[in-house]
Amino acid sequence: MRKHCLSLFIKGGLSALKVGTNGVGASSLIKTSYKKLVQFLSDTYDVVTFPFDWRLQLNETARNLKNEVERLLEYKQPIKIIGHSMGGVLVRDFIITYPDTWKRLNESKDFRLLFLGSPLGGSFRIPAVLFGQDAIISKLSKIDIFHTKKELINMFSQMPGILSLLPITTDAENDFANPATWEKMRVEDGSWPVPPKAKCDEFAKYRKGILDGSKDIDYTNMVYVAGKDKATPCGYKIEETTAGKELVFLSTAEGDQSVTWDSGIPQTMIKNGTVYYTNASHGALANDTALFKGIAEIIAYGYTNSNAFSKKRPAVRSQQKLFRSAQVNDFDLSPEGIEKTLLGLPDETGTISTSDLPMEVSICHGDLHYASYPLLAGHFYKDGILNAEKSIDRSERSKRCLVQENGYHLVAVVIGGTGLTCSCKTKVIWKTAFAACCLVHQPAAQEKNSGNCTAQQPSSNI
Repeated sequence: MRKHCLSLFIKGGLSALKVGTNGVGASSLIKTSYKKLVQFLSDTYDVVTFPFDWRLQLNETARNLKNEVERLLEYKQPIKIIGHSMGGVLVRDFIITYPDTWKRLNESKDFRLLFLGSPLGGSFRIPAVLFGQDAIISKLSKIDIFHTKKELINMFSQMPGILSLLPITTDAENDFANPATWEKMRVEDGSWPVPPKAKCDEFAKYRKGILDGSKDIDYTNMVYVAGKDKATPCGYKIEETTAGKELVFLSTAEGDQSVTWDSGIPQTMIKNGTVYYTNASHGALANDTALFKGIAEIIAYGYTNSNAFSKKRPAVRSQQKLFRSAQVNDFDLSPEGIEKTLLGLPDETGTISTSDLPMEVSICHGDLHYASYPLLAGHFYKDGILNAEKSIDRSERSKRCLVQENGYHLVAVVIGGTGLTCSCKTKVIWKTAFAACCLVHQPAAQEKNSGNCTAQQPSSNI
């Protein structure tokens, strides 16, 4: 097996993750995410980990899980399964795809199944990732200097395993098996890579199997633990703006960062009272040591009295139930920062590192009319006076605002008692009546080498 690390990503190694690439597969669990929980449970259990290839269709990967379950059943010892995130979806797909093996497992002595933040109804984080509006794809595109974001998304959008995590809803607005949905969503860029029709058809077949098979699942021996975070993708909308149509993703506080409570938790489990809520985010559900005692109690007895768990769904304010997703502005490209983003892990220190020197920042949203410092604005050759320049031009205190000279549009503004002069080829072409703002043009190609264009304080004789 080839082990891919950050150094390979930087060198363009992400392209080696294409499905079908020889020698690429899952060799182990991620130590950062699961080592502590495995060690904790090892005091009581013989822990068997089950790594799987997240790129492949999950109902295909379920065959390997079936074989492992059948092997373990031969020992006639109690079996407990913990499925975190996509791992829980894999277990669900095993249940549907291999009902006979599942029946044997479910009826075995003291069997328990624990879901940790599993997107059993899919996750709207996947569409956000595939349209480049997620911290994961943002960082991957920054560290891979050989591939553009579009090239990476073109690769990921054809991975059946990723598409398996799409919302399995069938309403017209959120039917991700319909190519028209993807076409509608790429309103800002018609060349944006989206899943091809063949992959949409595969997802449609997969989704139908899950929706049909989920109706008969016996949830008796199952418990679901949901996490909590400030924002979890939950939908999208197409907004009309002055610049045209815009794809906007929506978030909610009713989720764990990756999976909303509504899309992740089966309604039957809510009715059965086998759902717990915690304050841990998605990646921390299997990594936060404060949860380990409760996890151990759940897989042993089917319930927990730990204070870190609550059966009461957390209440959120109305404005937190649905809001516009924040823009991704995370520039921490350190190995630790990248790892935490990819794995959804919080900062264990709970603090944000700052500089030693304090800095005071003041922001004022005001009018340039009252500016007290000079401001230089650029202007293109033979361009019109528009937008901000037009606002400057409309200043009531402007003395000589708009001048047309030799094909140039020139602006002079008045905001104070002193003035600025813009000279080009040693000739004064316009002058402000006061200080704050002057506009200079971008010279045409033929005059770029014939002179200069500068803004300077006016001489006393002007």
